[in-house]
Amino acid sequence: MVIHGMGEQRPMETLRGFVETLWERDSSLFAGLSKPSDHANSDTWSKPDPLTGSSELRRITTAHGRDPNVPSEPGIRADFFELHWADITADSTWTDFALWLIRLLWRNPVACEVPKRVLFVWCLLWITFFAVLSSGLFTALTMAQVFKDPGTYKFLSWSGWGWVTVAILIFGTAVKGFLIAYFGDVARYVSASPRNIKVRQAARDRGLKLLSDLHASGKYMRIVIVGHSLGSILAHDLLALAWAEAAGKIQLQEGDPIDAAVAACEETGIDLLRASNAEPLPPREVSRHDRGCICSKTPPTFKSELAQRLAKYRLAQRDLFWLLSKVKTGSQGDERRAWLVSDLVTLGSPLTHASFLLAQNSCELYEMMRTRELLRAPPVYEKKKNSDKMVFTFPSPKDLAATQMHHATAFAPVRWTNLHDATKPWMFLRGDLISGPVAGEYGPGVLDLKVQPLRQGLLGGLFPRLFTHTLYWSYPHKAKGAAPSHIEALRLAVNALDDPASERRLMTLFEKDQLTTPGDVAMASPQKGSDVEGCFPER
Repeated sequence: MVIHGMGEQRPMETLRGFVETLWERDSSLFAGLSKPSDHANSDTWSKPDPLTGSSELRRITTAHGRDPNVPSEPGIRADFFELHWADITADSTWTDFALWLIRLLWRNPVACEVPKRVLFVWCLLWITFFAVLSSGLFTALTMAQVFKDPGTYKFLSWSGWGWVTVAILIFGTAVKGFLIAYFGDVARYVSASPRNIKVRQAARDRGLKLLSDLHASGKYMRIVIVGHSLGSILAHDLLALAWAEAAGKIQLQEGDPIDAAVAACEETGIDLLRASNAEPLPPREVSRHDRGCICSKTPPTFKSELAQRLAKYRLAQRDLFWLLSKVKTGSQGDERRAWLVSDLVTLGSPLTHASFLLAQNSCELYEMMRTRELLRAPPVYEKKKNSDKMVFTFPSPKDLAATQMHHATAFAPVRWTNLHDATKPWMFLRGDLISGPVAGEYGPGVLDLKVQPLRQGLLGGLFPRLFTHTLYWSYPHKAKGAAPSHIEALRLAVNALDDPASERRLMTLFEKDQLTTPGDVAMASPQKGSDVEGCFPER
């Protein structure tokens, strides 16, 4: 389930390119399989499907890939759906964008309401604002008689100010349409102003319906949600809302396999949090109205044990997911799988700036996480009644002998992998300023991985790293040999065949990425002796 980002996206535009990169051009999905007589293993078909919810959309289905356990035998095939929601925000106006921008500019950097990574661009926006204001003011002043004397205030009486204003107006008119088309969506979705509430709800309702229909169809073993850019914020919200409904239907009996799998997640999650100096239950030590400086975090120093503990936590997550995927809920004749979302993959996610976009500062974001308005990975724990033990569960109101996971534990069964291309703040035209690591805000259970997409063609020859925000699944059409490193990272993150070997490679890549300096990212194969290799049992 692919969720597109900001901009006036055409239906299927994002999905077709994504499927070509992820499936059609990945020969490893079919390694060892013989070619069927009627089609190639890499073939895909675009089919109408009522689950898409629109006649403009289609389901893209595939041939069978290999079986990870028996490579010479055919295994699963995949269906790709796009959650298209650009039409919902198509009526965005300049006022919507301007009001949102003013709210972002009207922040107090002294109170740490502007994160360091966006401070440079924030200052540039203020400089631009004052340049336009000054130009118009000086043009008006040149019309006043007091400034007609060339010996008086020569700077203000310069006749060129009129031309400067005209140039800015022409440029501004051209930029205005671009800003509305691309950033109007952001303004409408991230800001909960009265005018935007119906838009936000409509986008979420569409996504929740698609998720619900996929669960009810009975066709699928596993759902992977991929969110690009603004779509990653919508993906987080959909996951939180869908899980809140599902969690109440999953009753845990003491001693059953699911209860044991939840306990394993709790244990490995606490180990992971301790490795990153975080608390299972965040203490109530600040108010959401406090200055953000007291909640600001410094990037933690990477420790090799963090990779090991993250690997163990992700294995526990996968074990819990597979058990939950077999649970059925609903009345007889209307049964459905309780939970099928196994992975969230975010690409170029602005959630790295959550304290700036979704909250007033870091303290408000901390409180939103503590009170479970936002999801954390691992989830925020509860203290078990009459015990000091930290758990994800509480006594079920439906069955006194059972427990259930609380509404914000989506990242117990769901793994989160985030691909980004963050660069230095003053190099905002290089790489992807919008993206960045999210584990610092959302918890050490997120696997952050830096990738470096490159532009192609003439522009790529001159500026290969120019604003790479839309290039996470961009595959050079004439490329031969091994896939570019950012494409290989994407394939490992989605893991279409759910191959344990792909998860091992991803974790080894994460470990190497954390131990190298930015810019030295290289694809890695699992190596005997790496710190995470021993975390994976043979299966």
